[in-house]
Amino acid sequence: MKEPNVYDRIRARTKPETRRYVQKNAELASRVAQLLKARGWTQKDLARALGKSESEVSKWLSGLHNLTLKSIAKMEAVLEADLLVVPDLEIEVSKTVSITFEMICLRENSDFNIASSQNISTFESFDDEAAQTIAA
Repeated sequence: MKEPNVYDRIRARTKPETRRYVQKNAELASRVAQLLKARGWTQKDLARALGKSESEVSKWLSGLHNLTLKSIAKMEAVLEADLLVVPDLEIEVSKTVSITFEMICLRENSDFNIASSQNISTFESFDDEAAQTIAA
């Protein structure tokens, strides 16, 4: 049997969260680079707009720096674009109807039980009429 190469041995020992961390950092740095290019900016321009040194911004965009949410929010404000997007919480319902919390109207004699405003526990009955009401 062939010995795994160095890359495979390191990858096998790397924790999944570390792989995700590196991937997310690289994606963020790539997104910022795209936004800078679209604006015709350099890292120096971004540093000036953020009130930071060029070397600090360079470190941020290396893909290896552990950015804070505050730093990311500052870059989003200056670049006037989202860098991080948190998906809406969706609930898959029978008949493949997907609804979001914003669409749920609580009313008396509802067909579904709500455990809390953040947690839908069960749908006692969910017919086509209810699906159409929620989807509308």
